[in-house]
Amino acid sequence: MEKFIGARIIANTSGELIAILHDISGEVLDRPDTTEIFAIDLPFGFLDDKKIMGVNPETKELIYEEIFKPLTPEEQKIKELEDELLLKADVENGGIL
Repeated sequence: MEKFIGARIIANTSGELIAILHDISGEVLDRPDTTEIFAIDLPFGFLDDKKIMGVNPETKELIYEEIFKPLTPEEQKIKELEDELLLKADVENGGIL
């Protein structure tokens, strides 16, 4: 069933804008009623290889899955060279690996 849901403005108690969620339409889920929100600040780039699944409501911890990101050809070459150096060092030092 097609739905039409209007925009939602999220602001803190001082009236500062936090986010603007625009109109959505189509076969979409209703937005939940929001009476209390909190923020989770993450380091820059943290989400680059992660899929957000949700937030634990008790601990306020992020629930996520790692996304497999294949190595670029350059990264693959560097990995191969590092592995080669490790094996060479292993042979030279009498098999530490």
